[in-house]
Amino acid sequence: MCDWKTSTQHHKIHTTHRRLRVWRVLFFGAFWFSLAGCQTTQGNLRAYKSLWGTKAPSPSLVRQEPPRRHKPNPRYLGSAQAYSAYLAGRMLAQEQRHRKAIQAFKVALVHDPNSAFLYFSVAQQHTQLGQWVKAIYWSKRAIEVKKSYSPAHHLLGRIYWILRNERLAKASYRQAIKNNPRYLAAYLDLERLLARSHQYDARKKLLKKLIKYRNEAHQGYFALAQIYQKEGDLGRALSMFQEAVNRKPSHVEALYHMARIYGVHKKIDASVRHFLLLLDYQPEAWQARMELAAIFLQRRAAFDEQRAAYQLRYVMREATQMEAYERAFRVGATFYEKMLFADATKWLLRALRYHRRESTADMSSEQRKLHRTHEQNIRFYLALSWRAEGQIRKALDEFRRIRAVSKAIRIEAQAYQIELLAEVGRYRESRELLKRIRTEKTKYRRWIRLSQAFAERATAEDLDQETRALKDLMKRWSEPEESWMHLSYLYFKQRQWELCERWLKKLLVRNARHAGALNFMGYVLAEQGKRLPEAEKLVQQALQLEPGNPSYLDSLGWIYFRMGQFAKAEAALRKASDRLPRDAAVLIHLALLYQRIGRLRKALVLFRRARALRPEPSLQRKIESNIQALRRRMPQVDVSRSSRPFRRQQPR
Repeated sequence: MCDWKTSTQHHKIHTTHRRLRVWRVLFFGAFWFSLAGCQTTQGNLRAYKSLWGTKAPSPSLVRQEPPRRHKPNPRYLGSAQAYSAYLAGRMLAQEQRHRKAIQAFKVALVHDPNSAFLYFSVAQQHTQLGQWVKAIYWSKRAIEVKKSYSPAHHLLGRIYWILRNERLAKASYRQAIKNNPRYLAAYLDLERLLARSHQYDARKKLLKKLIKYRNEAHQGYFALAQIYQKEGDLGRALSMFQEAVNRKPSHVEALYHMARIYGVHKKIDASVRHFLLLLDYQPEAWQARMELAAIFLQRRAAFDEQRAAYQLRYVMREATQMEAYERAFRVGATFYEKMLFADATKWLLRALRYHRRESTADMSSEQRKLHRTHEQNIRFYLALSWRAEGQIRKALDEFRRIRAVSKAIRIEAQAYQIELLAEVGRYRESRELLKRIRTEKTKYRRWIRLSQAFAERATAEDLDQETRALKDLMKRWSEPEESWMHLSYLYFKQRQWELCERWLKKLLVRNARHAGALNFMGYVLAEQGKRLPEAEKLVQQALQLEPGNPSYLDSLGWIYFRMGQFAKAEAALRKASDRLPRDAAVLIHLALLYQRIGRLRKALVLFRRARALRPEPSLQRKIESNIQALRRRMPQVDVSRSSRPFRRQQPR
């Protein structure tokens, strides 16, 4: 008989040893299992290398069985090994290690060769490396596995677009949309591709389809609004911008466009409200602050000058990413566009003072050139502001100070000098300047631009000389379209209608989609008052090519006026005058329309505005004769004033 305590202790020791043996077996079993897994993984890698090597795999080697229905979600990959390899590849891709990521995705494909998602992942990494041929190959492999896999079609479209194969890119995008009508990225890429070829109808149809399937996407409404805005349909554009804002209240671009459209419609309070809402979301929107200040200065209600000063101080203090002279220049340019010429002149002179303070000692040659280019831009806008204010001498001095750093600005400055000298009656100096800066070696674009500036106010003799000189030079110019267009303009100025039509027809035979020639042909017919339906058709074709072009809208309105369709004429001419507020011809057309329908006071105001712009002599004579006619019909109107005197509101 043994002691029970001793027996219990032996039992406990035996139990403990047995448990240790079990844990030892489990530990070594797990160790050997993991080692076998590593060997299996290395075996898979060896199988991958021996099977594919460094080249792309062939379809017969990868797909060992018919493709099965597969979801694009990576969690549904065929096996745990495939998912592990995919996760490794995804982490490598996030670290920008694209070649290693490709290897990991290919290892995943060894375990799941029927996954379209994995083929697509490999194609994405080749795209990141710029290996377009391999990216196309792997995208097509994904499509072989699953024909309706939209991401692969979309990626193919992007690659073809990069390779400038627009036909295949459009086909791939359309296939992606067909397979998945809610694929937003494919819609947006296809819309941008159609925009390059100016296919407005196709773009609108595509965006309407996007809105139908993705009603919550603000991008479709915004893109459609931009098309309507470019076409001049501001009402529809405003409603589409509002829909975009409804879906994304912080859409600052839509708010900006809405504020500008309200400004065009003279709804100043709504414009101010939308600008302020935009600034709540993006306080560093400097252009919005400048335009808001311009609205305050135009409205000039109580405390508006203080509000404008606050916005301008904010720009000058906070826009530190720009130099001080650049900030002042942008303010002055904005004021010039808003026809606040006195304020524009003040800010541009301020920009010039800031620019002179900048030291160029530590600048490189490229920086000095850029510095001089900025000075050119400031002087160019300053000269335009002086001209708008009627100070021709100061404008001429500024144009003469512009140096030949930027050729485009230099040519424009010379053209404006020729126009201004003719405008003040100094025809001889204008002619001499043209002869001095234009030689036989002058490139044809520059020759034509200078000739246009001179022909605007040239005499009949000068126009005849320009015509003969242009005909001689056309024999050696390789691009005839611009020269034919200018030759028809010279015949138009001389009122030689048959020759003008002949050259325009010749140009349209060569290029039936030349929007400028179509519009000019329609306008020439309208000026003669003949074949008006044909003229309307020509201008409508030009507007289809360039929707919303204000010059074409002016031509269309003038044709409607000649046809007696005054409501259509007013709609078109008002759109044109809103976009070209300083074009004397547009103002005259609109004034003649108001005179015809009996709105005499409005016509008188527009005639005075056109006269203040100092148009060419023929238009000046037309303006004066119509003002005299209105005087006889409206003896009670004080014609010495162009508008009612402004009375500033007193603060309450």
